[in-house]
Amino acid sequence: SEAVAAREALQRRFDARESRADDLRTIAEKERQVKHEQVRTRRALQEVAQLKMQLHNNAQVDAIFANGVTNKAQSRSAGSLRTTLQVRRQAATDAAMAQWGPEAAYANAPSAPRSRPSSAFVNTGRAAAGGR
Repeated sequence: SEAVAAREALQRRFDARESRADDLRTIAEKERQVKHEQVRTRRALQEVAQLKMQLHNNAQVDAIFANGVTNKAQSRSAGSLRTTLQVRRQAATDAAMAQWGPEAAYANAPSAPRSRPSSAFVNTGRAAAGGR
């Protein structure tokens, strides 16, 4: 019982002691470092969120304006953007190939390229009427 009483007295003295000055400085420095790292972490997370939004926005813009071109470098090169009609024709060709094979996709295609008229008036009826 004497040992228990001595231990309790020693514990009270230990709990009541004042902190050393160098310990207080170390604790204050560590708390400052933790706050600084928390600020850096919060800024990094905000930057990551902003970059994610920019990537998502870029993907949506590319999907809207690149007309199905998946390679970003290809979509920005001259002449690579296709018209909506070209995209639809390619989609129809791809669907036909997937369903019936490559022969069916080109079944209605002309065997040789058609020649273009040499004059804009050939198919208008003006040529038959003698000009004007």
